Amino acid sequence: MNYLRLLSLALLAALSSPAAADDPAIVVKAPDQPAKKICVRENTVGTRLAPVVCLTREQWKQREHADDDQKDRLRDHINRQVQDRPMPGVATGSGG
Repeated sequence: MNYLRLLSLALLAALSSPAAADDPAIVVKAPDQPAKKICVRENTVGTRLAPVVCLTREQWKQREHADDDQKDRLRDHINRQVQDRPMPGVATGSGG
């Protein structure tokens, strides 16, 4: 009998026994599969040919967080500029 076949049968018998489910030493792991990509056609200003961007779900989440961070930085920058600018019609300094 082929040793590989014998080993496969022994492994199958061990995994199908009720004790195997409680044994933490026996771990059955599915083969690693590449993450599924999600493709989106992105509208680009100035062109009718929108590029297609394909990323995994995790990459889309990272991109969304990066976009949110950039929006927050831009909003903070604009708010600082507005606060530093004097308002028209309001006297500044001491009234003396």
